Amino acid sequence: MRHPHPVPLPRGLTWIRVSCWTCPARARRDILHEMNAEDLRAYAQRDWHAAEMRKRDHWAREVAERGSLATFEASQALWEHVRCLRPDWPTPEERRADLAHHGALKRALDLAAGAFRSPAHR
Repeated sequence: MRHPHPVPLPRGLTWIRVSCWTCPARARRDILHEMNAEDLRAYAQRDWHAAEMRKRDHWAREVAERGSLATFEASQALWEHVRCLRPDWPTPEERRADLAHHGALKRALDLAAGAFRSPAHR
């Protein structure tokens, strides 16, 4: 489907349609509709490596200063944000799938941990 207001996009970007969970009046509206083409180009051409390094530095500082509380608070903020967008999240099926994934990860970690035990403790 062609965008109603064609704007040349930076190489590698395409138009997408999105649904808004909380705003039915805005459902199926182009996410890029109100964005400036120059802003899109600047975003696509940004120094992604430098951005990644700043992100790593930020989280290294946060964890060094605040310990695991930093990541716990970030996870809680993300949880609350998603719940604002999708009050039904996670669905019972999503919860079951998540629990199954955690169980599989636990089993894999237990198996991997066994590789580091001495033969006498296996």
